[in-house]
Amino acid sequence: MRFFSGFGFVNESVLFEEWLLKGAYDISGFSMGAIKAIEYAYNEVLQQRRINSLLLFSPCMLAHKSLAFKRLQLSSFQKDPKNYMDNFYKEVGLSAQLERFKKMGSLEELEFLLNYKY
Repeated sequence: MRFFSGFGFVNESVLFEEWLLKGAYDISGFSMGAIKAIEYAYNEVLQQRRINSLLLFSPCMLAHKSLAFKRLQLSSFQKDPKNYMDNFYKEVGLSAQLERFKKMGSLEELEFLLNYKY
């Protein structure tokens, strides 16, 4: 099984334990990780490699957002990355018991997330 983490998260696959398939050819991802999982699976298929399942948990879709929204997100992150991430976790409702899954996101990841088109 291969799991791809969401923006600002690490090792959160345990939160999806109940639904994950754990075979060698199973792929899954959460949020930004869902996008990465799609790309990984697509490349595997292009190389004629086997995929058993592709599970996408809350795939992130922000390409439709306005340019102003995207610019605001990027400038806020560039101005104060820690504050941006703190606000991000607050907005997604991250509880104290889930603190161990936090990981500082990068500007490159945020740009990827905001501009990815399916």
